[in-house]
Amino acid sequence: MPIKSRPHVLLGTESHVMAWNPNLNIYRINRYNLMNLEDRKKNQKYDESRLDYVEEFLSRNLDHCAELVFSYISFEDLCVCQLTCQLWNEFIRCYIFKRRAEIMIGRDDSLEELADIEGWTDSLYRPVEEVSDTGIYKRMCSKIGILKDTWRYREPKAKRLFCDSFVLSLKADESKIFCGLNNGCVQSWDLSYLAKIREQECHDKGVKCIDMNKSVFLTGSYDTTFKVWRKDNWTCLKTFPVHTDSVWDLKMHDTVVATAGLDGTVVLYDFKEEYDLVIRCYIQV
Repeated sequence: MPIKSRPHVLLGTESHVMAWNPNLNIYRINRYNLMNLEDRKKNQKYDESRLDYVEEFLSRNLDHCAELVFSYISFEDLCVCQLTCQLWNEFIRCYIFKRRAEIMIGRDDSLEELADIEGWTDSLYRPVEEVSDTGIYKRMCSKIGILKDTWRYREPKAKRLFCDSFVLSLKADESKIFCGLNNGCVQSWDLSYLAKIREQECHDKGVKCIDMNKSVFLTGSYDTTFKVWRKDNWTCLKTFPVHTDSVWDLKMHDTVVATAGLDGTVVLYDFKEEYDLVIRCYIQV
């Protein structure tokens, strides 16, 4: 018996639209931003000799097939796969990492306790649309993987961070590592999944020393300057060109800061307010 054609209709909410697919004779739920054939041709991204199997699975509501393919890929390689395209990034971030974290935590009572301690419980076993920060699932998988390696081998697993230049200085707080590089840049790395989250050129020459508190981070350089930066947006608040040679070291203690230069001078500073640093005195060594 021939199948009667149906008019093109849309059902459901704006985020989960069901569209009638006449080729498959089913309603297809558009969970992801999928381009149709005409859009792909128009954007010159379509090649008939190639096939994006993930996009084809998702376009046919075969999410479980796409999940099976990604289940054979390690966490490190999944992070690389996120760079393939926006669709892969969205599916891995909001679905694969979420499912992997929920499965690991559900199978291990000790991980359930960890989830309570880390505050992950509110983001587990609930629709992605109700979670404000979907990046939390990636951080869950990373931390669980590091802990499992530690439990398995009884020692921390070495992780190499590849910087773009010589690392001259290093400082860390509870969540980030700040690296001062020989090319004048400062890099910030997230400790939870050990990925670079920000890089900025801060000096004309190498960043020899770094220190920080909850509000600011301080940098001293071979270019003879000492600078104060906001920690939240990396805005330079103040530049002190007080040394005549390289700023070799700096230390912060409560509201007092000291810098030492190759010119034989130590300079003391005081924080008058949270972001206001002023010079107290010079000491010629």
